[in-house]
Amino acid sequence: MWKTSLPVLARLGYLGSMDNRYITLAILAQIVLEMTQPTQYACTTREMILHSTFDWELIHKHLQSLAEEGMVVISHADTLQFSITQAGLDKIAELEQIPGKEITISFRDASIEK
Repeated sequence: MWKTSLPVLARLGYLGSMDNRYITLAILAQIVLEMTQPTQYACTTREMILHSTFDWELIHKHLQSLAEEGMVVISHADTLQFSITQAGLDKIAELEQIPGKEITISFRDASIEK
């Protein structure tokens, strides 16, 4: 089974300049991670906004693009809802298998004088 993690989000461009729609897909996958039937869970706009660093306009744009690729399904109930498809789960699993760049954070000694 897969699980979304910081290294995966880094490989997806969260810390770089790759296509951000896959970050939105990874966030949706993270939300449904513990569900017994993740493709059946209807995620709400509120959940996505709470879990994402993107604003709603950008999230919505990502979801529309992912829906065109068959990775999410968007439904219009009382409120907008969306769910991840098996293709979306497979894409996240595939991205987790790609070796990514190591992230190194280094601190330099510096003194601040007033």
